[in-house]
Amino acid sequence: MDVLQWIKNACLGSRQPVVHIPDIPHTQPVRRRYCFFGMVQGVGFRYEVMRVADQLGLTGWTRNNSDGTVTVEIEGDSGYIDEFLRVMQAVPRFDITDIQAEALPLSGDETTFNVLY
Repeated sequence: MDVLQWIKNACLGSRQPVVHIPDIPHTQPVRRRYCFFGMVQGVGFRYEVMRVADQLGLTGWTRNNSDGTVTVEIEGDSGYIDEFLRVMQAVPRFDITDIQAEALPLSGDETTFNVLY
């Protein structure tokens, strides 16, 4: 991490974006797998993912990958998943450079969101 990024994290890192519950009609649930690239390990990314997912009532899991990326599988209303992505991209201590997305079949058997190790 360079000095400018460290200063940005020190000054802005404690601020958390506000999660807005979307005011939209509920749609069919969907499941997505996201792979986040950039500065997403060692900055509390997975725990922020869990916090936001919990606030939005989403289920699934997140884990670090050996290549420095973070995988998130998330399930719930598509509008809520859009809000999840908006919030994650707004956290100043993260430097997300790319997000790869993949649609998955619904799991239906999860009741919470978990951090995997």
